Amino acid sequence: MSDKTSPQNSPPLKRRGSRHASPEVRKKQILDAAIQCISNDGFHNVTTESIAKVSGLSKGSLYRFFKSKEELLVAIMEDWEQTFYEKLKNRPSPQPLIQKLYDYCFLHLEIAAERPNLLPIWSEFLLHPMTKEGIKQAHLTSRKELASIIREGIKSGEFNDVSPTAYADTIISLFEGIMVIATANSDVNFRKRADAMWLIIKSGLVKQ
Repeated sequence: MSDKTSPQNSPPLKRRGSRHASPEVRKKQILDAAIQCISNDGFHNVTTESIAKVSGLSKGSLYRFFKSKEELLVAIMEDWEQTFYEKLKNRPSPQPLIQKLYDYCFLHLEIAAERPNLLPIWSEFLLHPMTKEGIKQAHLTSRKELASIIREGIKSGEFNDVSPTAYADTIISLFEGIMVIATANSDVNFRKRADAMWLIIKSGLVKQ
């Protein structure tokens, strides 16, 4: 492991007023530090001590919010999902169903672009026993919600008569695949690939 990414050498995050910060601010500090450490070194190589050091808080402060790095991993996953639904809720409505589908598909990629350290953690979510069930439930929810949008588009005449569930499964698989590829190869422009893939999804779905 190089010194550049070693948790012992990770620079503390710059925070102002940490000592008197609110619990919400401190919790975000810890989550940001955990994302940085896990992204740099992998989940199994980091410790709560290294996360506390990077956060600029004491180990005791960290333990007031999270009892283990496993709890931190779950919190990162839940924070990603919460951010997704907050962004989705703030999208303009009503709107064409194809735009609604686009927003749903691309929001996770937008979050990953805004917080690039999140992307390498995606594989940790898929593998760790404490987050696998959460990812499974997130997939089932996405499948249901995407299928509902497609079903509504078919009913309104905007979309072709496709299988809503099968199309939802295809969309999820394609976007998940892009994230896995981008995680394995940092040179991949995942947004460019996603845009190209979206044209294929749209051409098979929207009535001409």
